[in-house]
Amino acid sequence: MTNALNEGVRSAFLGGAGIAALGLVLTLGLIRGRDSHAHVELGGAAQEQPAKA
Repeated sequence: MTNALNEGVRSAFLGGAGIAALGLVLTLGLIRGRDSHAHVELGGAAQEQPAKA
């Protein structure tokens, strides 16, 4: 009984760790993407031009 509980907790922990690792890889890939850099450049260009009143 105890062995089955330990195996279940171990499997759940490894599954959660795998999902967290996948999320980290996807997050880093999306942050470093070309669209992210273009967004930053567009934001910087908008700040350089004064707003018209």
